[in-house]
Amino acid sequence: MEFGFRNLQNVTIGVNRGPLSLVPSYLHMLLQTTSLRSLHLYCPGDEIIQRRFEHVDNSVLKGLIEALSAFRYLQELAISISPGHAKNPDNAHLDPLMRLTRLESVSFTGVDFGLTDAVIQRLISAWGKLKKFHFVHYSDRAPSVSLAILRSFAVYTPKLEDLRVNLDATCVPSRDYGSVTASVLPVHMDFDCSPIQMLSDPRQVAEYIANIYPHAILQKTHTNDPCFKAGCTYCDTWKQVGETIATLSA
Repeated sequence: MEFGFRNLQNVTIGVNRGPLSLVPSYLHMLLQTTSLRSLHLYCPGDEIIQRRFEHVDNSVLKGLIEALSAFRYLQELAISISPGHAKNPDNAHLDPLMRLTRLESVSFTGVDFGLTDAVIQRLISAWGKLKKFHFVHYSDRAPSVSLAILRSFAVYTPKLEDLRVNLDATCVPSRDYGSVTASVLPVHMDFDCSPIQMLSDPRQVAEYIANIYPHAILQKTHTNDPCFKAGCTYCDTWKQVGETIATLSA
């Protein structure tokens, strides 16, 4: 099938009346468009969608990501699927995205890939130009990402400016930074309602972050998430961490 928009740079797809499984076929039509730089895909959770299918089959999500990986010049990728649509897909589904070495911004919302330090490190090792990394989901499953992942971001993504990820900060790693150079950038960080040590001084967490990102700016800008509305027990502690980092870098 001939596709007429060979100079197309930005594409936004909203799947609110048809199945997500059709999107990969549409993406294959776009393969002739080597100029594509930005792709946003939204799958909202309105009542019509909920009635048509309760969740996205993991094979569909895998096929979608595989199709996306063909756009080697892509710089910005954002996928937002309403919580409950994707049922804990295998994090190996993300591996094809390592082919997108020009990525500067990657965002997944509503999908719990079960990320770990090793998975994130594997991905960002291919994304040296990355400035924004957002993986956001809301579930009862405890995060398997630790504070130590910040060291990997410092090593592999020196241009990082915006980080949002769920992690476990109840245990502070040892400060063995090796050859890691502290970032000079003011990196904005949002850890949502990630669990953090509550019984001891949060200064330990602040110092760990500040030693890698001395100009980190911790802020919760997404006040519409379920955790915030329910009254997160960790929000105040993370606020203290942010204030301490600001004091340390002053």
